[in-house]
Amino acid sequence: MANEYLMLNEKSSDLGTIGLNKVVFETIASITVGEDTDVVLPDATPFYRPINCKIEKNVLKITVDIRLRNGKNVNEVTTRLQQKISDTILETTAFDVTAIDLKVVGFVF
Repeated sequence: MANEYLMLNEKSSDLGTIGLNKVVFETIASITVGEDTDVVLPDATPFYRPINCKIEKNVLKITVDIRLRNGKNVNEVTTRLQQKISDTILETTAFDVTAIDLKVVGFVF
């Protein structure tokens, strides 16, 4: 079974360990995607979430389903968004994401 949290040890200090729930990473990714004007997150339902985090052996993998605005270049937008999500998580949590998978599930006209 996958962990629900990730343990971060700060090497430069002896202050302790920080545990971050995967919901923290999902929220950061959601806010980052929401700031991008070229994509839209699909609506969540009780049985579907557009952003999913998986943590196994202190390795974080994020999957994001997005809807792309009509006329936008898929490669440019997804590459930029992957980098932006990775940078934001690194800046806010000091953790480097192992994989960010973006799936284009539709388009916005």
